[in-house]
Amino acid sequence: VYFDNFEPASWKSKTGEMRGIYIDLMNEVLKQRLNINISQKGYPWARAQLLVQEGSADAFITFPTEERKKYVNVSREVVLYGENKIYARANNPIVPKLQQVRSLVDLKSFRFIDYIGNGWAQANLKGMDVHWVTSLDQVLEMIILKRGDIHISPSFVMRYQMVKAGVGDKIVELPQALSKIPAHLCI
Repeated sequence: VYFDNFEPASWKSKTGEMRGIYIDLMNEVLKQRLNINISQKGYPWARAQLLVQEGSADAFITFPTEERKKYVNVSREVVLYGENKIYARANNPIVPKLQQVRSLVDLKSFRFIDYIGNGWAQANLKGMDVHWVTSLDQVLEMIILKRGDIHISPSFVMRYQMVKAGVGDKIVELPQALSKIPAHLCI
Protein backbone atom coordinates (compact mmCIF):
# COMPACT_ATOMS: atom_id res chain seq x y z
CA VAL A 1 0.00 0.00 0.00
CA TYR A 2 1.09 3.55 -0.67
CA PHE A 3 0.31 7.16 0.13
CA ASP A 4 -2.20 7.97 -2.63
CA ASN A 5 -1.14 11.63 -2.91
CA PHE A 6 2.67 11.64 -2.84
CA GLU A 7 3.61 12.45 -6.43
CA PRO A 8 5.98 11.56 -8.02
CA ALA A 9 6.67 8.67 -5.59
CA SER A 10 3.11 7.31 -5.43
CA TRP A 11 -0.34 8.54 -6.41
CA LYS A 12 -3.73 7.30 -7.53
CA SER A 13 -4.54 8.11 -11.16
CA LYS A 14 -7.96 9.30 -12.30
CA THR A 15 -8.71 5.69 -13.28
CA GLY A 16 -7.89 4.48 -9.75
CA GLU A 17 -4.57 2.84 -10.63
CA MET A 18 -1.46 3.52 -8.60
CA ARG A 19 1.35 5.35 -10.41
CA GLY A 20 4.79 6.62 -9.49
CA ILE A 21 8.41 5.83 -8.80
CA TYR A 22 7.65 3.43 -5.92
CA ILE A 23 5.12 1.51 -8.02
CA ASP A 24 7.54 1.26 -10.95
CA LEU A 25 10.31 0.02 -8.67
CA MET A 26 8.15 -2.66 -7.04
CA ASN A 27 6.83 -3.80 -10.42
CA GLU A 28 10.41 -4.21 -11.65
CA VAL A 29 11.81 -5.90 -8.55
CA LEU A 30 8.91 -8.01 -7.31
CA LYS A 31 6.90 -8.73 -10.47
CA GLN A 32 9.53 -8.81 -13.19
CA ARG A 33 12.66 -10.05 -11.42
CA LEU A 34 11.22 -12.18 -8.59
CA ASN A 35 7.99 -13.20 -10.39
CA ILE A 36 5.84 -12.37 -7.35
CA ASN A 37 2.24 -11.42 -8.07
CA ILE A 38 1.49 -8.14 -6.25
CA SER A 39 -1.46 -5.83 -5.73
CA GLN A 40 -0.63 -2.13 -5.26
CA LYS A 41 -3.21 0.18 -3.69
CA GLY A 42 -3.22 3.74 -2.42
CA TYR A 43 -4.80 5.31 0.65
CA PRO A 44 -4.42 8.38 2.80
CA TRP A 45 -0.98 7.85 4.35
CA ALA A 46 -2.05 7.23 7.95
CA ARG A 47 -4.59 4.63 6.79
CA ALA A 48 -2.06 2.86 4.54
CA GLN A 49 0.29 2.49 7.50
CA LEU A 50 -2.53 1.28 9.75
CA LEU A 51 -3.47 -1.41 7.20
CA VAL A 52 0.07 -2.82 7.38
CA GLN A 53 0.17 -2.53 11.16
CA GLU A 54 -3.12 -4.44 11.46
CA GLY A 55 -2.01 -7.09 8.94
CA SER A 56 -4.62 -6.17 6.31
CA ALA A 57 -1.83 -5.18 3.89
CA ASP A 58 1.70 -6.49 3.57
CA ALA A 59 4.09 -3.61 2.94
CA PHE A 60 4.80 0.04 2.24
CA ILE A 61 7.84 2.13 1.28
CA THR A 62 8.90 4.88 3.66
CA PHE A 63 11.35 6.27 6.19
CA PRO A 64 11.66 3.58 8.92
CA THR A 65 10.88 5.25 12.26
CA GLU A 66 11.24 3.48 15.60
CA GLU A 67 7.44 3.24 15.81
CA ARG A 68 7.19 1.59 12.38
CA LYS A 69 9.99 -0.85 13.25
CA LYS A 70 7.72 -2.27 15.95
CA TYR A 71 5.45 -3.83 13.31
CA VAL A 72 7.50 -4.14 10.09
CA ASN A 73 10.75 -5.65 8.91
CA VAL A 74 12.83 -3.01 7.16
CA SER A 75 14.82 -3.81 4.01
CA ARG A 76 18.59 -3.55 4.30
CA GLU A 77 18.80 -1.78 0.96
CA VAL A 78 17.44 1.72 0.46
CA VAL A 79 14.75 1.98 -2.20
CA LEU A 80 15.25 5.70 -2.78
CA TYR A 81 16.99 8.64 -1.08
CA GLY A 82 15.46 12.07 -0.77
CA GLU A 83 17.05 15.31 0.46
CA ASN A 84 14.92 17.08 3.03
CA LYS A 85 14.74 20.78 2.30
CA ILE A 86 12.85 23.71 3.79
CA TYR A 87 9.92 25.29 1.93
CA ALA A 88 8.35 28.66 2.76
CA ARG A 89 6.14 31.32 1.19
CA ALA A 90 8.30 33.22 -1.31
CA ASN A 91 7.45 36.68 0.03
CA ASN A 92 7.69 35.68 3.70
CA PRO A 93 10.00 38.08 5.59
CA ILE A 94 11.51 35.11 7.47
CA VAL A 95 13.20 33.71 4.33
CA PRO A 96 16.55 35.46 5.08
CA LYS A 97 16.50 33.87 8.57
CA LEU A 98 15.70 30.48 7.04
CA GLN A 99 18.73 30.80 4.75
CA GLN A 100 20.90 30.73 7.89
CA VAL A 101 19.38 27.49 9.23
CA ARG A 102 21.73 24.51 9.47
CA SER A 103 19.75 22.10 11.67
CA LEU A 104 16.30 21.39 13.06
CA VAL A 105 17.23 23.10 16.33
CA ASP A 106 17.45 26.38 14.39
CA LEU A 107 13.77 26.00 13.41
CA LYS A 108 12.17 25.81 16.87
CA SER A 109 10.65 29.31 16.63
CA PHE A 110 8.80 28.65 13.34
CA ARG A 111 5.36 27.13 12.71
CA PHE A 112 5.41 23.98 10.60
CA ILE A 113 2.74 22.66 8.25
CA ASP A 114 2.81 18.90 7.71
CA TYR A 115 0.57 16.04 6.66
CA ILE A 116 -0.89 13.38 8.94
CA GLY A 117 1.11 10.17 8.81
CA ASN A 118 4.48 11.76 8.02
CA GLY A 119 6.63 9.60 10.29
CA TRP A 120 9.74 11.71 9.75
CA ALA A 121 7.90 14.81 10.97
CA GLN A 122 6.31 12.96 13.89
CA ALA A 123 9.73 11.68 14.98
CA ASN A 124 11.73 14.87 14.39
CA LEU A 125 9.35 17.75 15.10
CA LYS A 126 8.30 16.72 18.62
CA GLY A 127 7.84 19.74 20.85
CA MET A 128 7.63 22.11 17.88
CA ASP A 129 4.59 24.03 16.64
CA VAL A 130 3.13 21.81 13.89
CA HIS A 131 -0.24 22.27 12.17
CA TRP A 132 -1.31 18.91 10.72
CA VAL A 133 -3.29 18.62 7.46
CA THR A 134 -4.38 15.63 5.38
CA SER A 135 -2.42 16.11 2.13
CA LEU A 136 0.54 17.75 0.45
CA ASP A 137 -1.91 19.87 -1.55
CA GLN A 138 -3.12 21.32 1.74
CA VAL A 139 0.47 21.87 2.92
CA LEU A 140 1.11 24.12 -0.07
CA GLU A 141 -2.21 25.92 0.36
CA MET A 142 -1.64 26.56 4.08
CA ILE A 143 1.82 28.01 3.49
CA ILE A 144 0.49 30.33 0.79
CA LEU A 145 -2.42 31.38 3.06
CA LYS A 146 0.07 32.26 5.86
CA ARG A 147 -1.28 29.57 8.19
CA GLY A 148 2.24 28.37 8.86
CA ASP A 149 5.82 29.30 8.11
CA ILE A 150 7.54 26.23 6.72
CA HIS A 151 7.36 22.64 5.54
CA ILE A 152 10.26 20.18 5.34
CA SER A 153 10.05 17.52 2.66
CA PRO A 154 12.13 15.54 0.16
CA SER A 155 12.94 17.95 -2.65
CA PHE A 156 11.97 15.56 -5.47
CA VAL A 157 8.44 15.36 -4.01
CA MET A 158 7.94 19.05 -3.27
CA ARG A 159 9.35 20.27 -6.58
CA TYR A 160 6.91 18.01 -8.39
CA GLN A 161 4.00 19.12 -6.16
CA MET A 162 4.84 22.80 -6.68
CA VAL A 163 4.88 22.44 -10.47
CA LYS A 164 1.66 20.43 -10.45
CA ALA A 165 -0.09 23.04 -8.28
CA GLY A 166 1.39 25.95 -10.27
CA VAL A 167 2.80 27.62 -7.14
CA GLY A 168 6.48 27.81 -8.08
CA ASP A 169 6.37 31.60 -7.83
CA LYS A 170 4.63 31.53 -4.43
CA ILE A 171 6.78 29.00 -2.55
CA VAL A 172 10.55 28.96 -2.31
CA GLU A 173 12.91 26.04 -1.67
CA LEU A 174 15.83 26.93 0.60
CA PRO A 175 19.17 25.70 -0.79
CA GLN A 176 20.49 23.80 2.22
CA ALA A 177 19.60 20.14 2.74
CA LEU A 178 18.75 19.40 6.37
CA SER A 179 19.10 15.64 5.99
CA LYS A 180 19.17 12.76 3.55
CA ILE A 181 16.09 10.58 3.99
CA PRO A 182 16.27 6.88 3.10
CA ALA A 183 13.04 5.22 1.97
CA HIS A 184 12.97 1.46 2.61
CA LEU A 185 10.61 -1.35 1.76
CA CYS A 186 8.86 -2.14 5.06
CA ILE A 187 7.16 -5.55 5.21
